[in-house]
Amino acid sequence: LLLPVALLIAPTAAQPSCPGNLDNSIEIDSSATLYYAVVPSDPPEENNGLFCARLETTEDFGWVGFGISEDAKMPDSNVIIGLPGDDTVLKYDTYQYGVNLMSGDKQTLMDTSLEQGDGKTVMKFTKYLSEEGEVDISESGVNYFLHARGPSDELGYHSARMAFTKDFSEDVETTTEATTTAETTTTAADDTVSNCTLCTSFSH
Repeated sequence: LLLPVALLIAPTAAQPSCPGNLDNSIEIDSSATLYYAVVPSDPPEENNGLFCARLETTEDFGWVGFGISEDAKMPDSNVIIGLPGDDTVLKYDTYQYGVNLMSGDKQTLMDTSLEQGDGKTVMKFTKYLSEEGEVDISESGVNYFLHARGPSDELGYHSARMAFTKDFSEDVETTTEATTTAETTTTAADDTVSNCTLCTSFSH
């Protein structure tokens, strides 16, 4: 008995993908905003969940960075840095006083882009929530994130740096115009940063 080829091929589940719009946002400080979506693994055991991100700053010059940390400090964190001088968005490991570019097999970011103009810098990327040997981004519970930016298009010392936390389970959906908003609590170090939980200057 010969069966059609289509019947012999097991159907494959559709891979998670980022939404067309990133409706959730965190105002990191007065010059930087993170727009994001968290896409759970599907099925859960596949460990293929995504963090979809767009980091915007109000300066159309200089490098930008976003990091995932276990303790809101720079050492032993994983960072994503956009370098306009090289037109790259890549992953780095951090140590006490700097960063090291991750090896090629660790450069797993998707949908990367870096644009400057009209008074702002925009870095986009998609990252797996969990990757071997890296700090996980949790769908629920406190995540520690880092942000830094520099005055040059080449990587150098930062002109601004900060750490912030986010629990994505606190995000709530609203029915108004079918949008999704991020519900956060503000406890900034200087009480001036909105929509950002525990925004502080991070230490080395």
